[in-house]
Amino acid sequence: MIIGTTSYVLPDDYIPNLRLLAPLVDDVELMFFEGANLPAEGDFRRMTDLCRRDGFGVTVHLPVDADLSHPRPGERQRALEVCLRAIELTLPLAPRAYVVHPAAPTAYPKNLEAFGSRRQALAESLGALAEVTGPSRLAVENLEFPFAWVWPVVEELGLSTVLDVGHLELAGGNPEEYLERYSSRLAVVHLHGVAGGRDHQDPAAWGRPRLRRQMELFRAVEVNPLGEPLVITLEVFGGRPTVAALRSTAEALSGLAKGAADQAERLLSAAKTIEQTLATR
Repeated sequence: MIIGTTSYVLPDDYIPNLRLLAPLVDDVELMFFEGANLPAEGDFRRMTDLCRRDGFGVTVHLPVDADLSHPRPGERQRALEVCLRAIELTLPLAPRAYVVHPAAPTAYPKNLEAFGSRRQALAESLGALAEVTGPSRLAVENLEFPFAWVWPVVEELGLSTVLDVGHLELAGGNPEEYLERYSSRLAVVHLHGVAGGRDHQDPAAWGRPRLRRQMELFRAVEVNPLGEPLVITLEVFGGRPTVAALRSTAEALSGLAKGAADQAERLLSAAKTIEQTLATR
């Protein structure tokens, strides 16, 4: 199991964040919120240089605003082109996974019938992306509607999955049921808490017993569909929330097993260094 953070820790762009995080954690999620604002090619070359540390890697979150299941072909094609461009730019980074949303935030379906009209469009888009990434490197994330609506497309194309624990909670699901159904395709977990109906909070929001149980469940998933360790991304944003998330996760890991205790110490060390860095800025 590999534990990492997002690329949004320091209030800065990707390069300073990677420079800080690459020696501290084993994975960073490069998050692209808007397809129109991807970094320049030169920035990606610098990112590749920063990622050349043994054991370090990245996952790439393809643009959140790209609606790959849009019912209008023109809109869908634009979304596909944005995602293909992001993949092209990041291929030299050899990402552990490409994370993709099956719908844009403004287009979450309200019922199965509404999503059904989008399913074929989604399958066509994901199929085109998988031709470039390889099916198992393309990982489809659950959103705030039942993942069962998306699963037939994932299964047909041989894609991987991303379990977002916060989204799952807001959709009325739970990790045990999700893992029972989809663990064979699981590549990445987005771990964050939910408080007051808001996600991307400190995982401690789950309470100590529940968070520890979650970590036990994730440790039980030995490898992802590529035969590589499962990636756990602490998907909170900003320096202080990241420090808190690292410490909460370290506490949940400590005492689970020898390897988990070692990993907990590494997370605590990363939290301390990030906190010291924030204090000097």
